[in-house]
Amino acid sequence: MFDKFDCWKYSDFHNCWDYVREFLIDRAGVPSEDVPKYGICPDDKKAMTLAARNVEKTFTLCEPQQFAIACHFMGKIITHVGVVDGDRIRHTGRTQGTTKSTIKEFESMSPKTIYKIHKSLCRS
Repeated sequence: MFDKFDCWKYSDFHNCWDYVREFLIDRAGVPSEDVPKYGICPDDKKAMTLAARNVEKTFTLCEPQQFAIACHFMGKIITHVGVVDGDRIRHTGRTQGTTKSTIKEFESMSPKTIYKIHKSLCRS
């Protein structure tokens, strides 16, 4: 069966955040206003970090779980995001394209990985 998230085309206008955003809206039913489209160049990590702070009020820290956003950090700067889907992290990037990595593989790509989940999806 065709899955558009396996064939996502990465570009400056369809970057890692856009991939996570669309996945959460399409698969988890997260309201689009809670995951805005920012139009930020993915090379501008400071702008990405500021944008990530703007959505924090509707997300909470969690362990890896279905539909959690997996966030790579270098110090306090966010560098990459993916989304948990089963036992994998779906993510996309300029060099690797669209990928499904194990949680361990994804975490090994960065010094620090944290997970955040939309408050409507929190496990009790």
